[in-house]
Amino acid sequence: MISIIQHIEYLMIFHDCVVVPGWGALIANHSTSSASELSIKRPSRTIAFNASINHNDGLLASSLMRRHSLSYQEACNIISTNVTTFQRHLSNGDELAFGHLGYFKFNASKKIEFTPMAQDHSCDEFFGLTDISVNAITGQEPETAHIAPNIVIGWHDRMKVAASVAAIVGVGLLLSTPVIIDKSTQSASLNVMEIKAGNQDANNQLVTVKPASMTTQADNKITLIEDQQSKAASDKAQQEDETAQDSNSPYNESMPSKGNYYLVINSCSTAQKAAAMSQQYAHHGMKTKVVSRGGYHHLAVAQSNSRQELLKVKKTLPEKYKKAWVCN
Repeated sequence: MISIIQHIEYLMIFHDCVVVPGWGALIANHSTSSASELSIKRPSRTIAFNASINHNDGLLASSLMRRHSLSYQEACNIISTNVTTFQRHLSNGDELAFGHLGYFKFNASKKIEFTPMAQDHSCDEFFGLTDISVNAITGQEPETAHIAPNIVIGWHDRMKVAASVAAIVGVGLLLSTPVIIDKSTQSASLNVMEIKAGNQDANNQLVTVKPASMTTQADNKITLIEDQQSKAASDKAQQEDETAQDSNSPYNESMPSKGNYYLVINSCSTAQKAAAMSQQYAHHGMKTKVVSRGGYHHLAVAQSNSRQELLKVKKTLPEKYKKAWVCN
């Protein structure tokens, strides 16, 4: 049986109310920071429970549909099965743990009672902030400071300290000093001047520059430096064209690319993060398309008008993409 507790924990991070149909609603209560003369209380967010709110708003069912590739009716059946298990567990007199959110039990009136965790990190958006307390200033005189006895350091220890300082200074100078290379003096002699005689007089002779050649010892072949530079520029342009072609192609070959449904392998909260994640997938051979839905930016690998067709495509994906889901 698929448990809905992990889904509820995840949804409580982003929502202030998560309704479990037939059970009740978990509601987040916010309290602002407060200050007194000697302390400052941080803002907090705690979880409460209301058994009167038990209608189906579709939030929990949508989470199950995305995670497990289910239909809406299948997700509702799983929620109903879990609620029946929860009620049977409490009727036996046991406590029902709800992950890191808290636990349920029957009170003396046989009504469901929820107790939140003392430290609820899963729903605290102010994690890292602490309360600050200040000690009151009294009129008492400060205590007399104790003077530490003098410590005599021998010459051997002094030499070790001096050597350590000198080594640190030397490494710092070595790493911070730039190395200047005069490229003009190295390349000035690579061009050999060749004089061609023409119809002009001796004072107006034509001067042409003949590109120097490079000889390798391995095969004793001669390659013009000018040819090497043009070849490098051509290779760079070809690489840029291939990169641009990969980034413009939204999907992988042989996958459906038109329709109202999308096969999603990841989601991001911002468009910038989604674009960066799409480039990372492209470097690993998986081309994606960014689809914005409900405030999130999904990375899709295929799309179709048939949801079943996308579920078949999901089975052909590598193992690390088996958690993909279908959205519209």
